[in-house]
Amino acid sequence: MLAHGYVLAGDRFHDVWMLPGDEAALRNHLERYIITEDVVVESLTQGRASFAVPGYDHAGIVWRDDVEPLMWRTADDFDDATLMFAEWDGVPVCLVSVGESEANRMWKMLTSGTRQATDDVFESLRIRERFPIIGRDLFDSHLAPEAGRNTTAISYTKGCYLGQEPVARIDAMGHVNRQLTRFRIGERLNQVEPANAAEVTSEGIDSEGRRIGLAVIRLAGIVDGKSPVRVGNTVFEAEVF
Repeated sequence: MLAHGYVLAGDRFHDVWMLPGDEAALRNHLERYIITEDVVVESLTQGRASFAVPGYDHAGIVWRDDVEPLMWRTADDFDDATLMFAEWDGVPVCLVSVGESEANRMWKMLTSGTRQATDDVFESLRIRERFPIIGRDLFDSHLAPEAGRNTTAISYTKGCYLGQEPVARIDAMGHVNRQLTRFRIGERLNQVEPANAAEVTSEGIDSEGRRIGLAVIRLAGIVDGKSPVRVGNTVFEAEVF
């Protein structure tokens, strides 16, 4: 796992959108396999601003009747802005990338007549969607199927591709041993350090005030939908949902 995000496919380009992570590692990985192709890998991180907008109806700029999840389009009335529509745990979310020269105008339009959400709201949505941050929730020591995105991010029918062999072996085995899992953090357990307690890598609060989190949990350790997790030196019971 070097990156996790969306690929916006245009006629002459592919944009990779991801949360903070090791961009350099991804670029180096892609560039290794450019041999004779007329392809350039370019970073567009600098000089741009990005926003996450829960809901599609803000300021009339985002909503259109033909919008569906996983669509993207350029923003009306902006020279350099792209809107990407997703659905995180049933909540519509618009991800916005805009050039710095138009960032202030975009921000004012998006927040006009609405309430600015806190970072905690975004973190809660991210955890509920199981959208990992590479370098925090998943690392290059994890295999792609351990992200739990098999139906949307892995093909089992296409021809040969890099990384196909371990993916095919896991498919033949029928399961992974561990997987990125979301859960509600429950009561503190008396055990100091059970062997199967997974370390909580992201934590937030849901809309009902309950503690939620992400961790890579060994699936065999989940019993009746529950598993021990560790926050620092304290172990809690976690309810997988």
